[in-house]
Amino acid sequence: MASAPDSEYPPSPPADLPVPGLTHLHVHSHYTLLGATPPVAELARRAAAQGMSHLALTDTNALYGAVAFARACAREGITPLIGMTITVAQPAEVRGALWATAGELVLIASNPEGWRSLCALSSAIQNRPDRKEQARRGVDWEMLRAHRVGLICLAGGRRSWLGRCLAAGDPASAGRYVSRLGGIYGEDAVLAIELHRPEDHGAANAVVELGKRFGLPVAVVHPVYCLTVEERARLPLLAALAHNCPIAELPPALLPDEGDAQVDLHWLTPAELAARYAAYPQALAQVGEVARRCVPALPDGRPLWPALPWAKEQTPDETLRRLAEEGMAQRYGNPSPVVVARLEQELAAIAR
Repeated sequence: MASAPDSEYPPSPPADLPVPGLTHLHVHSHYTLLGATPPVAELARRAAAQGMSHLALTDTNALYGAVAFARACAREGITPLIGMTITVAQPAEVRGALWATAGELVLIASNPEGWRSLCALSSAIQNRPDRKEQARRGVDWEMLRAHRVGLICLAGGRRSWLGRCLAAGDPASAGRYVSRLGGIYGEDAVLAIELHRPEDHGAANAVVELGKRFGLPVAVVHPVYCLTVEERARLPLLAALAHNCPIAELPPALLPDEGDAQVDLHWLTPAELAARYAAYPQALAQVGEVARRCVPALPDGRPLWPALPWAKEQTPDETLRRLAEEGMAQRYGNPSPVVVARLEQELAAIAR
């Protein structure tokens, strides 16, 4: 793969550059709480104004913005891709020094089953009292394997374990890591490239070669944490608020750019994306392929009732009574008359 010339980086896009199917697959909104700035409505408007047909939302470890984003996209005629950037623990395949923060994977729901998988993974972090510490450590790999159905996994970029292996000059660990991803996600594993400076082409070329070696596609997955260059100045302030420390004392690892001013975190137009990644036409084309593989993932608003199995010879009220009495026996052993009376009162209220 040819590298972009050092004299002009990033390259300037030609005004009429065709970019069919190109969109952003790694996008954070202000629902990445204290980590990004864009409102979901503005993301959808910008995508529509620039001729995009699809757009992803991939907030970190959370799905708070999914419904608002889907509605905003519907107003603009954009197909929403519902995803999440999840922090994952250091895998055994990645050896050497420990990093201060967990690595990242971008997961996109390709169907309603994928949405349920995202919900389970988000809950594995958000439902814990120590969720900040859990997010810092990342979810374990067995959890990822257990909730992989319906998800497209985009692996790569500076904050991924793959990117870290390549930056550390450890291609062997990078290969083992890609092999593990292929084993978990199969055909739904996609490697990602991310360019910010000329020397990033070396890592991108290595990712392309890994894709060929393991039979995995490679896509352009450029991170968006703010809409404009000017908004970037807010990100250190938000991070300092999130971690309750002065900006000057904020560890670079806690910033999305890890303290590197050369890393672009703002929205790039389709023409800018196409120009920057022109040396990787297949990776540009793969962006549209990922988007086209996704069907609506969110529930359509119909009531979702739980399937509650009970013995056919019992009514629902009788089943509830049986289960409640079993629970009372487990909790209280020999319950007092007060406890029994309270249970009778509650069961009668529910039956009414």
